[in-house]
Amino acid sequence: MSESGAEQATKRFICGVCEGFYGKPWTLEQRQELFCRMQRFGMNTYLYAPKDDYKHRLYWRELYNQDEMDELKTLIESAKQRNVDFVYALSPGLDIVYSNSDDVNMLKMKLDQVKNLGCVHFALLFDDIEDELSNEDSNSYFSIAHAQCSLTNDMYHYLGKPELFLFCPTEYCTSRTVPDMAKSLYLQTIGGKLDPKIDFLWTGPRVVSRQITVESIKEVTEIVKRPVTIWDNLHANDYDQTRLYLGPYDGRPTELVGQLRGVLTNPNCEFEANFIAMHTLAQWSINSSSKFPASHDDNYMETEGFEDDGEDVAAEKPEKGSKYCPKKALVMAVTDWLPELYKMKKLSGGKPADLETQRGGKPDANHESASSSQMAAAASGENSRSPESKRRFDPLSVMDVVLLCDLFYLPYEHGPQASQLLQSARWLVSNFKLLADHPGRRFVSRGRIEWYDKAIHFHDCYANLSIVVDRFVNIPNRELLYEMYSYINDMRSNLALVNSYIKWHGIDKPEKEPFKTGEQEPWVHRGGLLAEFRRLLPIERGNDSGKSFDLGPQSYIIRLYLSTDKDEVYSVCTKTFDDRMDASDILGGYPQLAGDLVVGALLKSYAQHCFVIEDEMGLCGFAAVAPSASDYYRLFGDEWMPELRKKYKLTTDTKAGAAMDEPIHRLTLEDVTKRIDSTLPSVAEEILSRYPGFVQVCIVPGRVFSRSVTQTLSKVLGASGLTGFHTLIPIDSHAELEFYYSLGLTDVTESCAGLENWIVLAKSLDA
Repeated sequence: MSESGAEQATKRFICGVCEGFYGKPWTLEQRQELFCRMQRFGMNTYLYAPKDDYKHRLYWRELYNQDEMDELKTLIESAKQRNVDFVYALSPGLDIVYSNSDDVNMLKMKLDQVKNLGCVHFALLFDDIEDELSNEDSNSYFSIAHAQCSLTNDMYHYLGKPELFLFCPTEYCTSRTVPDMAKSLYLQTIGGKLDPKIDFLWTGPRVVSRQITVESIKEVTEIVKRPVTIWDNLHANDYDQTRLYLGPYDGRPTELVGQLRGVLTNPNCEFEANFIAMHTLAQWSINSSSKFPASHDDNYMETEGFEDDGEDVAAEKPEKGSKYCPKKALVMAVTDWLPELYKMKKLSGGKPADLETQRGGKPDANHESASSSQMAAAASGENSRSPESKRRFDPLSVMDVVLLCDLFYLPYEHGPQASQLLQSARWLVSNFKLLADHPGRRFVSRGRIEWYDKAIHFHDCYANLSIVVDRFVNIPNRELLYEMYSYINDMRSNLALVNSYIKWHGIDKPEKEPFKTGEQEPWVHRGGLLAEFRRLLPIERGNDSGKSFDLGPQSYIIRLYLSTDKDEVYSVCTKTFDDRMDASDILGGYPQLAGDLVVGALLKSYAQHCFVIEDEMGLCGFAAVAPSASDYYRLFGDEWMPELRKKYKLTTDTKAGAAMDEPIHRLTLEDVTKRIDSTLPSVAEEILSRYPGFVQVCIVPGRVFSRSVTQTLSKVLGASGLTGFHTLIPIDSHAELEFYYSLGLTDVTESCAGLENWIVLAKSLDA
């Protein structure tokens, strides 16, 4: 790098906020509040770059009038009072002619005007513009990179080499480099031609980067010959105003601090929604929570009902000085944010509109709009209410707000509680079939009981969310409320629809269905014409012709089995061997027995007809097929069974077809013998003729949706020429029977005589 390590070490790490989004710029009062929060959090830099301030970008040549200069001067002074560096940015790239002296002089005049107001830090931004030179400039510069470097260096020296001068390139992330980052002539030119004292802005691998790795930063640093400053769009929502991001700063290891010049968060357009984005970035920048002691009740962690996937954040209060952990940082930030919700704060610009008008749609039926007098009465207990009603007027707890944050988390992931809620709803909707009667059932359906249990739990979760939203509606900080109300109430309204839809299926259905085509109110289907066009794209609709299926935050693929998959396939067998429950403890000293019995012979002789199912967590299931069940049964009895007896050193002569004694706590040698010898009974020729294939399907519970998988498998198996397939399960395997029912197989046991301990399930593939 051109800049020495000693020079870099003397510079403080940039940590701050970039007002660089598209949309309504923040007000003077909001920016002053921003500086106060930045000082409180230890943040040091504010970049003024609102895309829709027309004198910043579209009409950059126009000078400010007196009122505008007074406001800018007030901002600059306010930032200085809070020890925040105010960086003024211009974006002339839309139409500047780099070789035109009039344009260059206008740029100098505009920067001079702001410099005379007391500003000492500047930036030139060339993002989101054409990457080719105009006809007028093509005779003066070899490339647009040369033109931008020439202009930026000129402004940097003209302004007296400011201590902080930022440059935003046209290729500002890896995905926008041409042809790629390593071969980008643009970046190479910037690295060689831009003054080494000018700092370089970069958004990471993408415009909105899910992860930013140390390796990727080292690569771009080497090319541009200086440490980069991250313009971080993780919490930006200007590209989708139906979303809000309240999750913690995440996806960036703290080791980046030593590799970067700094980080500026370009957050939500809604000012009041950015407390957590700023707070957690500040925690991240120091890799500690020591500067952020809880400003709320020390017992805030002792909250019921807060669950996390694998990590009980609620049960473990963050310790001062502990290393940065996004989930703990979120709780810390919410703890500091909670008092802000109860500050008396009116909406900027005058009297707030009615909530229903703000929402722009039909009000929720359960909504209770509380006036100030009602809130006062609630606080004093003057009104007599039911216990349920009183709960709705309780103050918000930390975990109430964490729940809201989970619902509006980050661009690429939902919060833990939101993920659980979504997974539950998907399971309920995809398993409506469990409520239907199956004539072939031989027992009381456990699946129906499970469905009702989960439906009740989902309803309870929705009811709790509804209470939390009512509590939020009653906060005194009306400015914060009105900025976030439409998002939060839309979430509650849509969950109410989902809850009603689930209840409608679970209770005796009325004559009138709740969702008939053409009857919906306009707020049910959002997006209008734009949404109609988006549904035409493959990312917006189901695509059964491919092998990859979008499940929202998760996806899965089905591919051919490879020999290297055997251990993982056997692991799936173990996890589902005990009637779709983990049998690791039962198998004891025979860890491969489940795989050997369920799929071993199929993998050995029919590997070319076996498929594995993978989700984002890895291999989670398989479908193994023998095109000829007759050949498979013969092979299993004549070759595979003797091989297993040899492998497990079995000498006991046990009568074939003997049933296992239940319950099983730990397999003995005799148990293993019975398992092997009773694996496959004789199947009637009628079955073999109508359903000639044999199939074994195992999927770890909760990983992917059976209905989507079976549609894909049916197409794959049908393409192989099969006209039908069947499988066998023990008669006491209730959960496994439900699983195969969900795959669309039906009970054809009555066609087979002499199968006292088995159920035959089959599916025809005739089109």
